[in-house]
Amino acid sequence: MNFREIFNLGKDGKLRHKESRRSIAKDAVAGSVGDRGYVVVRYKGARYYAHRVVWEMTFGPIPPNMKVLHKSFDRTDNRPSNLRLGTSREVQFGRRKSTRNTSDVKGVYWHNRSRKWCAQIGLEKGAKWLGSFEKKEDAKEAYRKAALKHYGKFAKLDQKEVA
Repeated sequence: MNFREIFNLGKDGKLRHKESRRSIAKDAVAGSVGDRGYVVVRYKGARYYAHRVVWEMTFGPIPPNMKVLHKSFDRTDNRPSNLRLGTSREVQFGRRKSTRNTSDVKGVYWHNRSRKWCAQIGLEKGAKWLGSFEKKEDAKEAYRKAALKHYGKFAKLDQKEVA
């Protein structure tokens, strides 16, 4: 589908309707935030993720087996400069810390028996042990270094972008 015929893309990354139709005014911001936190636009009964529409309007078709990722991890920020392509595996690198995490630091947890902070990182073949530490900050730094080494620009540290 040629989205340029339907939408204009603003510098703010927001899609705007090119023409008025039914109850939608010309130049009105298109879409709303869906239940997964992404902006969703509709056209002729079909739903499209705005970040995918913005990517195609700016850079062309999305290659097979690739996902459009938000560099800042803000799913509503669809500026082209905030988007990049990644594989399904790279999407996993940018996951938030588990809701079961009690340390408030991704990849770090308190081990009661040893009375130390432990760090580990998830890799394709399972978790990699990074060590146990007296200080939480040391465990956090071990995870940060490992994430940058293994995940590169897709690493998610303290809910912020890396690259």
